[in-house]
Amino acid sequence: MPLDLTRTMGSRRVETRRGEAYIVQDIPAANAQKEYSCPGCVIPIAIGMVHLVAWREEGLFGEEAALRDRRHWHIPCWKSGR
Repeated sequence: MPLDLTRTMGSRRVETRRGEAYIVQDIPAANAQKEYSCPGCVIPIAIGMVHLVAWREEGLFGEEAALRDRRHWHIPCWKSGR
């Protein structure tokens, strides 16, 4: 069964970055239950910190592989395109 993040996190949107489409989903503080390392600045995203998760809309190896390759970002890092 495919992983459905919309049930636990909320709505998704598509954003274009460097000519590629990404699915972007906000993670509210209540759902931020693990620590992640932001790929933009490599500073940890603490438990309970509002952030977002993004993955390519069309992954090379299909939708499931793209979803597995998703990354958690600080919102300012994502917006700045770091």
